[in-house]
Amino acid sequence: MGFISQPTDPKFGHLTLPVFRFTPKGEKPPVYAEKLANELNLSTDNFRFESVGPYINIFLDEKQMNKDILASAVAAPKIPGKDAQQVMVEFVSPNTNKPLHLGHVRNMALGESIARLLEHQGHRVLRAQIINDRGVHICKSMLAYQRFGKGETPQSIDMKGDYFVGKYYVLFKQKADADPKLEEEAQFMLQRWEQDDPTVRELWEKMNAWWFEGVQQSYRLFGIQFDKNYYESMIYDKGKNIALAAYESGKFIKLENGAIAAPLKSFGLPDKVVLRSDGTTMYVTQDIYLAQQRFRDYPELGKIIYVVGSEQDLHFQQLFAILQLLGVPQARQCYHLSYGLIEKPGGERCPRAQGRRSMPTKHSMRSIAWPATNC
Repeated sequence: MGFISQPTDPKFGHLTLPVFRFTPKGEKPPVYAEKLANELNLSTDNFRFESVGPYINIFLDEKQMNKDILASAVAAPKIPGKDAQQVMVEFVSPNTNKPLHLGHVRNMALGESIARLLEHQGHRVLRAQIINDRGVHICKSMLAYQRFGKGETPQSIDMKGDYFVGKYYVLFKQKADADPKLEEEAQFMLQRWEQDDPTVRELWEKMNAWWFEGVQQSYRLFGIQFDKNYYESMIYDKGKNIALAAYESGKFIKLENGAIAAPLKSFGLPDKVVLRSDGTTMYVTQDIYLAQQRFRDYPELGKIIYVVGSEQDLHFQQLFAILQLLGVPQARQCYHLSYGLIEKPGGERCPRAQGRRSMPTKHSMRSIAWPATNC
């Protein structure tokens, strides 16, 4: 039944089935659709069938189906020890310039649920995250605190550490709207950070520590503990040599503007720039390195599951294709668990569930908007 499709409007159900192709001779499709829908409604409790003209709209009982799926997963026999794998589940991966929001909570629920289901089946699970602790967005919080903090601390004003740091990120935007030169100063602070300026590094370490203490409180409340933290500050430039070596070996190409790209037409995907013409890296460049490093860190690792929202579908398709192009033996052991965004009443969408995909390049970082919503 390859002609079952998903309606564009959810009020018409989860799926829709046109009955033209199999309506018996002598019957009109709308009449046959109504009769078939009535018969189907008598045969199952997990679906509701509704005829609309020559179509049958199919509504799923999501609550009951979720119960059935979870019950089946819990009741399923455990994987024999010889077939059990070591699996890394990457989720949350926040930025150190703001507190967690509703999107992160959803991501935590999905990631931790997957981890527990895998453990229940007998797999050995590693919970991992990449903490995005560098970049111009981090420097914006730092600069605002340096200019306007007057020495206050989370303890002195009795504020959770991640909210304290986030307060200064919001303050930066407010001040920068009136004084655009602050944007340039934040970029300059980033350059000083990359040059290991001791004053900037000291402030960075202090504010990251405040943030981390606050987020750890949230993790404890949620019952989450990570086995491995990767830090962007330690790996952000590690993929550059991989990209240059791939270009020298003929696996990557140089574009007319001087950028280096991975040719992915053979995978049915658009080519992906991995190094800009000025030599700065893209986020995928870091991910190419990190995927391989994780398999080096854990030689028995059988799979990496990335729990990231669907807005990053193409990113992961390209990343996994690049790993295959580079001949990485574990390329097919990487999996993207994709899911949709939360939409609030009125159509406003909550921010992405993970900040890790919004960061990126050396010297030319783009800032991350933090909407003043309840997400």
